[in-house]
Formats: sequence, structure tokens, C-alpha cells
Amino acid sequence: MIEAKIIHMHKDKCDLAGDLLSGQDVGGKLSEDDLLNLMKL
Repeated sequence: MIEAKIIHMHKDKCDLAGDLLSGQDVGGKLSEDDLLNLMKL
């Protein structure tokens, strides 16, 4: 279970990084909780 959550969070983080690097405006779509969760990893 924990491994699946880690893999899912890692995929989300990679997708976010890819979107940011490609210049897509995803910053406005993230909630405060999303940002905090990304920083916890």
C-alpha cells in the first residue's frame, strides 16, 4: 500500500514538473494542500 502511494505521488510530481518545464500554466490549478504535499516528498 505505501509503495503504491509513493509511486502515485512520484508520478504526480513528475507530471507537474513536466508541465512547468513545458510552460503550461498549472500553478493556478494547485491548491495550498497540493503545494504542501509536494514539498513534503
